[in-house]
Amino acid sequence: MMRSDLWAACSFAVLLWPSWTNAAEPPVTPPAKPPATVEAGEGPARPSAADSSEASAVAEVTAPALVIPTPVISTERRRRFNLIIAGVSTLLAAYTADRLLARDLSQSGASWVPLVGPWWILSEESARPNPSSALQALLVVDGLVQLSGLALTITGTFLRYDRVVLRLPSTTPLRSPLSTGSP
Repeated sequence: MMRSDLWAACSFAVLLWPSWTNAAEPPVTPPAKPPATVEAGEGPARPSAADSSEASAVAEVTAPALVIPTPVISTERRRRFNLIIAGVSTLLAAYTADRLLARDLSQSGASWVPLVGPWWILSEESARPNPSSALQALLVVDGLVQLSGLALTITGTFLRYDRVVLRLPSTTPLRSPLSTGSP
């Protein structure tokens, strides 16, 4: 179902492409044919078969053309929400893991502050007489992951990207004033 919808949208866009790229051209009207003359004593002039085929060709050319609304192309500057979401989730995941795994390593209130806690616990661990090098490595990784989450969040907040937007004007069918609203 989705593939057929995509195919229909693409084929519609291909049909409209010439009208997007070319300026609106006025409809072509054939030159006016002089009226038939009636000579004296003759009845009204009768159109011949050639005249009737020309008249139908004229009717085909002068038929009202399908009016396609001109699309409006503009650019929008948008915030990078994907970077903001990735940064906040990285920061929260690293902080949650830090609090669940290292809550008993320090009794100081500074160890509960995001971005400060891993470095605070690292300094307390380094001050011990027999520090654990594996714990120190994990605290460094935890602190760097929290900092990278903050950096992603700040980057996503301030960086923006340009997005090209194509808008087709809405075409609403004309309704008579007496219509009841149902088609």
